[in-house]
Amino acid sequence: MAGLAALPQRKAAAYARGAAEAGQPSLARTAAAAGLIFGSDSDVPVSEAPQAYADLLIRHCDLYAPNLAWTWVQPEASSPDPAATDPNVAFALAHGMRLTGAHFLWHEALPPWFEALNSKLAAERAALNHIQALSRHYAGRVLSWNVVNEAIEPRNHRPDGLRRSPLLSQLGPDFFEPVYHAARQADPRAHLLYNDYGMEMATEDAADRRRALLGLLDRLTAAKVPLDGVGLQTHIRLDGSRFDERMYRTFLAEIAARRLTIFITEMDVLDLQPFKSRDDQDQSIAAMYSAVLRTALDEPGVKVLVLWGLSDRYTWLTAESGPQYVRSDGLPNRPLPFDDNFRPKPAYTAVMSALKHAPRRAGISADGDQRSRP
Repeated sequence: MAGLAALPQRKAAAYARGAAEAGQPSLARTAAAAGLIFGSDSDVPVSEAPQAYADLLIRHCDLYAPNLAWTWVQPEASSPDPAATDPNVAFALAHGMRLTGAHFLWHEALPPWFEALNSKLAAERAALNHIQALSRHYAGRVLSWNVVNEAIEPRNHRPDGLRRSPLLSQLGPDFFEPVYHAARQADPRAHLLYNDYGMEMATEDAADRRRALLGLLDRLTAAKVPLDGVGLQTHIRLDGSRFDERMYRTFLAEIAARRLTIFITEMDVLDLQPFKSRDDQDQSIAAMYSAVLRTALDEPGVKVLVLWGLSDRYTWLTAESGPQYVRSDGLPNRPLPFDDNFRPKPAYTAVMSALKHAPRRAGISADGDQRSRP
């Protein structure tokens, strides 16, 4: 992480404010002391939010996770526009943040024209052109790309564990090799990740997903795919499922043993358990942040922590996203470290404590030049 003097003036001022404000030291600064990099996404344009929200992002984040869906940057086959972007990218870059995440290929964000292509060759050419255009446009400003997102689904019962999707039908099961090579060629300094969800809890479904992920990683290694790390989304639901520290610790060690860096890429904690007061809800959520992060950050292979938002005012976990995110008791969801008024909650304290207790590890460069694999 750059020294304070090298940061943009406003970011340095925000750090100073954070240090002076009781209860709000910077998450980014605390993470950096352990060799970690901290960041967030935002589900609202910063320009439309109160200044207090912008200050929250500036103070606490060294990374910003933008939404750069293929459907946005190329809605028509004839009109690719890598600059058609998340409205917060310019804000993030102006305030000293690097970019992270931004799925190149995701089955839920494919333009309709791609699904209509009538040959594997045409589909592969379109995917490679998209990856290279976006990579080159943002080269030098990106820490990592999620080259492929959510490509496994054990419930589809394929022997390889892959998800039945338009990506699979258009490109075939070996599409990882060409797309990762295209990403490496276009931006050799960026960390290239495979990103997926549902690995944390002690459930049968999560166990199946962990096995499928490790199998995929082994196949990609055998094929010499230029993969640098794994992104674990870490969207956690408190629905009665159990978190097993020993199981999760073993899983992270298995990834690290494959010489892959681990990024926690989209963390939030949704409490769906009924009949709780707001205080009970906040404490339950904070306890899960603490349990997961105390375990995860103890693994030196974990280098990055990104939360899927900072303030409950702008969480994506609402009825608009789907009925599965609505609490039966009618209480609002409070999955993030800061409340609707941008004040710290117990979740903030839990995240901060986990960062403070994280063992020091060799960090990765914010310029992307210390990848874990050649």
